[in-house]
Amino acid sequence: MEAPQGGLPKSPLFAQDESNFYLKIIDARIEFVKDASGNISELIAHYNGKNEVCKKVK
Repeated sequence: MEAPQGGLPKSPLFAQDESNFYLKIIDARIEFVKDASGNISELIAHYNGKNEVCKKVK
């Protein structure tokens, strides 16, 4: 998996566990959140002291 970052090159995401991934080029973590059925419903980008929630679009 890769994550495009504004102004930064694409960077691989490294698994921390089943739901959390991190980048090596910046201090950031991506958390995938599952709903009650076990499906991914959103992700939360944790970086620069912020937590940005991105809802899954079907």
